[in-house]
Amino acid sequence: MATTAAAAWAKEGVAAALREGRKLRASAAAAAHAALAEPPHDEFRALSENPDRGHADAA
Repeated sequence: MATTAAAAWAKEGVAAALREGRKLRASAAAAAHAALAEPPHDEFRALSENPDRGHADAA
């Protein structure tokens, strides 16, 4: 009985480590994507045809 429980806990430990790794890789990929999505507002606002680019919606 104890051997079976120990094996189940070991299996769960491996699964948890895999889940954590997936979570860290997904969050790193999301952060990298967000960093590339929009250039810094102050530097490129003058280059835009839309003068309101980068400002929050007033509505």
